[in-house]
Amino acid sequence: MENLTAKRNEKVKEQLHKIVDLFQTENIPKAIREVTFPPYDVPSNKWSLSNRLLMFFSGTSDARGFRQWQTVERNVMKGSKAVHILAPNTYRSAICGCGHRFNNQELKQSRGNVRCPKCTAYLDRSKIRTKVFGFRLISVFRKEDTEGKELEYENVAVPDIPLLDVAEAWGINVKGMAFQGRIMGYYRAKDNVIALASPEEKTFFHELSHVSQDRLGLLRKERQNTFNEVTAELSALVLAELVGREDPNAGATYAYVKRYIGTDDKEEIGKYLIKVLSDVERIVNNIIIPTEFLSHEHKEEELVAMV
Repeated sequence: MENLTAKRNEKVKEQLHKIVDLFQTENIPKAIREVTFPPYDVPSNKWSLSNRLLMFFSGTSDARGFRQWQTVERNVMKGSKAVHILAPNTYRSAICGCGHRFNNQELKQSRGNVRCPKCTAYLDRSKIRTKVFGFRLISVFRKEDTEGKELEYENVAVPDIPLLDVAEAWGINVKGMAFQGRIMGYYRAKDNVIALASPEEKTFFHELSHVSQDRLGLLRKERQNTFNEVTAELSALVLAELVGREDPNAGATYAYVKRYIGTDDKEEIGKYLIKVLSDVERIVNNIIIPTEFLSHEHKEEELVAMV
């Protein structure tokens, strides 16, 4: 029993340290903004900010208990590991005017007015104090580790974005999703899916660049690989320029690249960008050339129709 308690305490300590670490990272203001203004109704909306941050950095913005997922007709997939949030252990206390100290059990048992066992007077409820004496772990599961009925916030229409025809020609299903706290979009190779949480075209260009990377055999398999992300972001900037967008937000691209490379040194950033430029050229050409072909094919169809 002591060993089990020690293990639980150690896990609680780990989660507390994790929260401290999160507040020391550069991207915490963004994290706070994103998890404080959730765009859809999920149970985590009622969680504390620290727990929502723990969820955010576990790679999801929707985590629920086992039974909570069942109520929306989704099941936790076999072999999935829970992530943990922290719930406070609390107790209540109060002191009557006669000096009697109410303990937690006395206050807990009474659902209405509390009568003092010493002087029989009713306790002024404004004198009840709630204190925290540590935390306990609560196990929840990420949405990504569940399967079943589609969630309401997953049905979001995709706007008419340039280069969608390329994705279609490559057999990629482009779908919309509500903003989920951490990512604005993703490409999942095993399902041939691009999911977008933003109508911003450059978000789509970034994910389409990942598809092009993959088709060229240039996509590194590790999740959130720096080379993949920097290359895709630069490719997206070039694509935005090529399709005639006046403001592709180059400043945001630079900030994104700088964060992934992990340095403010312009010389080091420049060296890294030179390393990826040949890949960027191949990725962009792989997208643009099929687009030109499709446009040419479309014009031929129009001519045939006119004849």
